[in-house]
Amino acid sequence: MSVWPVRPAESRKIIGVLYRLTDDVARIYPAYWPFVLIAISGLLASSSAFSQSTGSLSADELAKRASSSVVRIDVYGDDGEVSQSGAGLVLSTDGTILANYATIQNAQKATVWLNNGDAYDDVNVVDVDKRKDLAVLKIKAVGLTALRLGRSDAVQPGDSLLVVGDRTSGSNRAAASEELFRGTRQETGYRLFELSNANGHASAGSPVLNPRGDVVAIIEAKVDPGEGVDLAIPADYAAGMLVSPNAPRSLESMNTGGDSNSPDLLSSPPEPAPSRGQPSQALQSDPIGYLQHKIRVWDRDAAAQQLGQPGRGQDAVDIQTEDVIGNTFKYKNPLPQFAEIDLTFDEDSKLLSVAYLYPQGVLSASALTTKMGPHFVKFINPNGKASYVYQGGQHTVSVQTDSHENVVDIMIW
Repeated sequence: MSVWPVRPAESRKIIGVLYRLTDDVARIYPAYWPFVLIAISGLLASSSAFSQSTGSLSADELAKRASSSVVRIDVYGDDGEVSQSGAGLVLSTDGTILANYATIQNAQKATVWLNNGDAYDDVNVVDVDKRKDLAVLKIKAVGLTALRLGRSDAVQPGDSLLVVGDRTSGSNRAAASEELFRGTRQETGYRLFELSNANGHASAGSPVLNPRGDVVAIIEAKVDPGEGVDLAIPADYAAGMLVSPNAPRSLESMNTGGDSNSPDLLSSPPEPAPSRGQPSQALQSDPIGYLQHKIRVWDRDAAAQQLGQPGRGQDAVDIQTEDVIGNTFKYKNPLPQFAEIDLTFDEDSKLLSVAYLYPQGVLSASALTTKMGPHFVKFINPNGKASYVYQGGQHTVSVQTDSHENVVDIMIW
């Protein structure tokens, strides 16, 4: 059984423990601080030795947890019988679901089946992208277990991914398989992931997870005629749809009039575009240093003043307990240097607990470490990619890189 490295980046409970541990050790046993830093940094770097010694989630265990967020969508024909089915994934605790557009195309009625056997017959459409075969649906539910949308542009050829879906027709049982990312296939106006598999084609709409448990793609409805290949739609295409101002509309009304990719999809006028923030000079000149000082200081209003209004939030879930411990919001193109900044606000205090920065274009690790200074601990992860960890004062910065030592993301907590 393979052990997948799990970095519970959104776990406010675990981060809270780390806060207390680092503060206490630095204050009471300063001589031992370097060893604590190495231990904590090893956790963030997801070393295989740590994962195995602590019983971190295996691929099977991660699939079991993720399966509670995989749904089956049954679509009915004119005769009232199920005409086709597809998978989908829950992206919010109040019933936002990502699926293939092909699954609900021309549908008048559908049922969403949760993993626990609950069924929802009132299925509405928030947004669709016909070209890329994506649909955002909404059901009237609360307390669902949601998956977190990750960044598909960080996936590298040769990376191991986990597909969690329903391979048994008519069953709610979610099967899983580890598949290798082979590369991208260029289609007209979009790209698809090519995944190598040996277990037959996965169900359309099944989530594709990275080792952190984030969704980086969903399986495409179109099946590659070749053996051992799954096609998947990068999750980055869905990110903008989740912040759509469209009001939910019934399947019947969407499919009986108007172009579902036009504003006619709306049952009410669109909301005005979110206002852009006014980043301070200090934030623009040193975003990493500035955000370190905003941990446990900023609330959402303070963040919006400088970064603008974010997209729709997602629950931050403790991957071990499945408790909601915060809310993560995406700020698109907030600064010239970064394509996106994600901020997680603690569920209890409502203050910033973790910041994620995703560079705009190529940022080499050497350029970043030259600017930030040499006081870091470098780790080589089991996949051969490097991580750099800086500890400064009360806060920590973790830099993850790809196989070319370019920065994938920067995490501050």
